[in-house]
Amino acid sequence: MVDTLGLIHEIHSSEANKYDKPEGLKLLEVLQKSVLRVEKLLLEKGYDSKEFIERVKNLFGWTVEKSEKLAERAKKGFVVEPF
Repeated sequence: MVDTLGLIHEIHSSEANKYDKPEGLKLLEVLQKSVLRVEKLLLEKGYDSKEFIERVKNLFGWTVEKSEKLAERAKKGFVVEPF
């Protein structure tokens, strides 16, 4: 998990047979405890399901935005998404 400056706040890895979305929620639980202020999450296409977005809003109260730009930029490698 990185912020808008590209600074790493949390890293989470799991077994290859685990689904991304439940593991993403685990990462967000850790992030909530370690970062004082989160206003918005920018999600890439793999996390843009309506169910996942609603769970994030309900569990954490954060604004969630799907970023189409992230999917396009991912083809070029890691790029920080500006606000």
